[in-house]
Amino acid sequence: WVSRDGEKMTSWGGAPSRSNKCACGVTGTCDNAANSCNCESNDNVWREDSGFLTDKETLP
Repeated sequence: WVSRDGEKMTSWGGAPSRSNKCACGVTGTCDNAANSCNCESNDNVWREDSGFLTDKETLP
């Protein structure tokens, strides 16, 4: 996603801004432990990365 300042953000909900992770990457619960997000599995299995975006300085 893109911040209000036009910066490409490399994290998703539930993870700290600019961490290059999703919530499962922070908690170590991604389906593939080598990944930082479930969407990186790229194995044609429906997976989810979810959480809240809480850094108010970057929200659009």
